[in-house]
Amino acid sequence: MLVSFDNFRQDITADCSTCAASGDRELSAVRAWRNEPWVPTQGKRVVDRELLFQILLVENVSKPKQAQLDAIRAKLDPRNQRVDTLRGGSTPRRQAVVTQVDLDNDDVGRGAPALGTAAGANNNKSVFKFTLQDKSGAVFFGINRTPLLHHNSWILGAKLILKPGTIVNNDVFLFQKEQAVFLGGIDRVWNENNDLKMRDYLEYKLNRDNCSAAGNKKKRKFTSIQ
Repeated sequence: MLVSFDNFRQDITADCSTCAASGDRELSAVRAWRNEPWVPTQGKRVVDRELLFQILLVENVSKPKQAQLDAIRAKLDPRNQRVDTLRGGSTPRRQAVVTQVDLDNDDVGRGAPALGTAAGANNNKSVFKFTLQDKSGAVFFGINRTPLLHHNSWILGAKLILKPGTIVNNDVFLFQKEQAVFLGGIDRVWNENNDLKMRDYLEYKLNRDNCSAAGNKKKRKFTSIQ
């Protein structure tokens, strides 16, 4: 049975050895899938072949977690919107958070705008941390070294090809815009209730950061007493 890569909804951890390709983009995905997966190792290396990944998570590391959490809370319940934001009028587009997708939009996999309020948001100079999974199930991180303009195709489950020449430092892929091919795609299950998942995730990370900061403060105080 042939499995189609149409709309890139296929989970790449499944067997795609007989996947059908209906166009150039699908053919590129199948070709990259057939390459050997990246072998984790320490140190600095350079990618020598096309590598196919699917996106598990995207984090804007240029923007404070609290600001992102406030935006999501306001989106879930406008009554949670911060007073200072309300005084300034509508939320600036540069502060919009990508959290929702239209799961019934057949154009999602083709890179059409389907990402909540931040489609076209003015944050293309931001640095993003991508959590990526390859066909073997191994998980890696990726960080953009130059501005990216593909926010509309960063849906969870979307496919990404990293080209030869991409730098890998301790298994973190550091890629430039021309080294990344965002193919679109979607995993419906991963995107269900994504607002709630991102809220819980950011709350957890903020709580962890606060606990760590409090612990370091107590440690410094104890050291000074000694």
